[in-house]
Amino acid sequence: MVYKEIADKIGSKSKIQDFDFLDIGGVLSTFMKEKKLDGTTLARLSGVSKSEVYNILSNRRGHSGLETLRKLANPLGKTLADIFNKLAQGQKNNAIKYDKDPFSVTEFRKQGFTIFSDTAPNGDFLIGRISFLAGGKGIVSQGLKDNCSFFLRVAKGSLEVKYGEDIHLLSIYQKIVFNGRYSHSIKNKSSTETAETLIITTPSMWSLSAA
Repeated sequence: MVYKEIADKIGSKSKIQDFDFLDIGGVLSTFMKEKKLDGTTLARLSGVSKSEVYNILSNRRGHSGLETLRKLANPLGKTLADIFNKLAQGQKNNAIKYDKDPFSVTEFRKQGFTIFSDTAPNGDFLIGRISFLAGGKGIVSQGLKDNCSFFLRVAKGSLEVKYGEDIHLLSIYQKIVFNGRYSHSIKNKSSTETAETLIITTPSMWSLSAA
């Protein structure tokens, strides 16, 4: 349940804004109006499930990838490039500048790690770093309810990343990518030295609950 603890702790001191950086639903809705198609018809013509189409239209995209967007664009007479060009047109005023570095610092003394987040805890992504105290403590999770891509790059010391039954020992500059949906742990096994890793997740793991 560690991610729920993280989300609660960060959420208690951070005002989460609803950014529309990726208003894909709005773009598709515009194209649908041009073609006079509703969501049910778009689902039938594209082969994408109706529930997923309506999730995308309401910007609850979950884990819809480029292939799904390509399928949706096809019956609309559009390409992926058309979608992203339209997105870019609507994002001229969506550049958010953060003056505070980092955006937030959240310490978890019991688990022995501190999270330095460079991005607001919104639902699209997280970029930051995690510092681990010596002594074998760290993040232990049975997995998240949904898919969540994790990218770790060790910046200091060494880390043990256990993913399922596999154990990966990472030293400085080494990287690993995995799906947070499945059981994993990230620990500093050194008894004397601290360790630190860059972390990028998409979507933000703060927005996902434990399995």
